Amino acid sequence: SRVGGSAQTKAMKKQAGKIRIELAQFKELEAFSRFSSEEDLPEETRKLLRRGERTVALLTQKENSPLSGALIVSLLFALNQGLYDQISLEQLKQFQEEWGKQFESLEPGFYQKLNSGLDLSDQEKESLKKIMQEKLSKLCEQAL
Repeated sequence: SRVGGSAQTKAMKKQAGKIRIELAQFKELEAFSRFSSEEDLPEETRKLLRRGERTVALLTQKENSPLSGALIVSLLFALNQGLYDQISLEQLKQFQEEWGKQFESLEPGFYQKLNSGLDLSDQEKESLKKIMQEKLSKLCEQAL
């Protein structure tokens, strides 16, 4: 929409910018890859396809269940950091749901800062990445 970029916070624009390009590449690769088997594709192409699948899954929200700006930014941040690259789509959905329930109470400072439209400092981003990695590790351990 015409309003899209103007309505986004600074933190959202920062996280979403890279995703727009990756999503466009994914759509192109997805169309191209339909004509070959997965084994025939180079490893780099398979990685891009996996990342694209996770991006689409992450951006798909349940009907009448909008996510807060802070939650979306944190989930996109994890996507950009490659934290979802090694998990299944089912695990991603489960993580998204659990993180949505815990993020505000688990990290109220980060949540409030992101919800107000501010971006996190490099140190805060590292801290958030570590917390999200731990949550993802626990989720993956439970799945085994």
